[in-house]
Amino acid sequence: MVAAARGRLLLCSPFVSPPALNIVADALPKKVNALEVWTRLDSRDWLTGASDPEGLLDFIRQVEEPSRPVVIRQSERLHAKIILSDGVWPLAGRALRFWGSAP
Repeated sequence: MVAAARGRLLLCSPFVSPPALNIVADALPKKVNALEVWTRLDSRDWLTGASDPEGLLDFIRQVEEPSRPVVIRQSERLHAKIILSDGVWPLAGRALRFWGSAP
């Protein structure tokens, strides 16, 4: 899904983990010029290990370029798990269970 992106990519998950972010970074085509990540930024998730803010920061440093800024959006109520790429069917819900470490 990520490798098929041609211009825009949206990653949406309340929980993010370095292994999943590394998979995305490795598969991300150079032609993607718009990358948006929607997640929760809740310290309780960090303390329990459900999400990793340092891993997210490392991911941004790894994939962001002048021609491809990374936009982070956050919501404390986020529950959706979606990968949406232009020109390709989206993946949603349990199909993305690997994305974060929490259920």
